[in-house]
Parts: sequence; structure tokens; C-alpha cells
Amino acid sequence: MKNNISKVFFNTLITLGILFSINNVRQRKYQIGVFKSLGIKSKDMNYIFLIKNLILGFGSLILSSILSYPFFTLANKLINIAYSQFFILGNVFLNVFYFHFDIFLLTYFLLITLFILFTFIPLYLIKRVSPAKIVNNKSE
Repeated sequence: MKNNISKVFFNTLITLGILFSINNVRQRKYQIGVFKSLGIKSKDMNYIFLIKNLILGFGSLILSSILSYPFFTLANKLINIAYSQFFILGNVFLNVFYFHFDIFLLTYFLLITLFILFTFIPLYLIKRVSPAKIVNNKSE
């Protein structure tokens, strides 16, 4: 049961990331076409999307690195308070959430891989945008 929930969560995460990447290019398709018709190289357009995704990715990784341990500690304290109040006990020290550094590193590298995947999808879609069709208001 637990394995199925993690598979569904992982598949949902990948699907949402891919849809976000595709939607990002679709929303800016007109701008991309105009920039290409003005002579901006595809290499420069790729840098724009690459830098945007790198900032988003590294910002997420830094925030998750800084905030994961304090949130585990806070969650443990809240569970201990709720448990001791519910059962009318004194101070209870339960560690429900543990910070495992090896799991943290595995998740960290998995997120880096996903951000790389979500970066290359828009770069591929930018190459397919035709400036002539965009300027003439034709759908691809």
C-alpha cells in the first residue's frame, strides 16, 4: 500500500513538472516567435529558459536543505504536545520523524535529476517554434 502511494506521488510530481514546462513555453510562444523573427538566436532563448529553471531549481533545493531539519523538529514537538495532552501524561519524548541524511541526499539528487529533465523539455519545444507561423497568427 505504501509503495503504491509513493509511486502515485512520484508519477504525479513528474506529470505536473512536465505539464508546467510545456505550459510555460505555450504561454510564451508568441514572445518566442517574435524574438526569433527579430533575430535572437536559439542559443540565447535557451539561456533565458535555462537560467529561469536553474534559479527555481536551486532556490528550491536551498530552501529544502535549510528548512527540512527544523520542520522535522517542529513536527516532533507538536506530536509530543498533542500526545501528552490527549493521554493526560507529563512530558512525552517520542521521535516520530527522523532526519536521515542518506535519504536526504537521495532525495536531493532525485530533485536535481527532475529539474534537469524539466529544463530540457522547454529547450526542445523552443526549437519547434516557427517565427513565420507566430507572426502570421497561424497555429502549429
